[in-house]
Amino acid sequence: MCAPKATGRLNLINLVIWNKAAITKASWELANKKDKLWIKWIYSYYIKDQSFANMEAPKQASWMRKIFGARGELPKITWKDLMYQNQARPKAIFTMWLLMHERLLTTDRLKKWKVQVDETCCFCNQALETREHIFAECSYGINMWCRLMKWLQIQPIIFSWSEWQN
Repeated sequence: MCAPKATGRLNLINLVIWNKAAITKASWELANKKDKLWIKWIYSYYIKDQSFANMEAPKQASWMRKIFGARGELPKITWKDLMYQNQARPKAIFTMWLLMHERLLTTDRLKKWKVQVDETCCFCNQALETREHIFAECSYGINMWCRLMKWLQIQPIIFSWSEWQN
């Protein structure tokens, strides 16, 4: 029924998918687009001084329960703050995206493509160059993260790769 008329169907919209997309879009806009009039109204009457990401759905606004419920459907990613809603250059944001999606060209990945490269870390010359090593195990990388967190006035905490990723 939802397929185009050219295929002999009725060209109807799948309302379940359409509704889920609309709810997800509204949830995203509530979290990210604070300049729209309807979002300003919701923030002033319902959200007030709370965080949209952590608050319960308002009891007096039953129409908002689905929007607030859409927040839990997506997996929580702690590294998202490094990529989104910050003033970083697009190149830095893209590099972070490559890192978290295992697309960063480290020597271990280049070796898989049969490229002849030195496999040792170019920063410390002590271990194989992998994304895990560069960003969580390398002494140079750890020093860089500590200095960055200190500059951002965040208490430096050194994580293992699995903790850093989650």
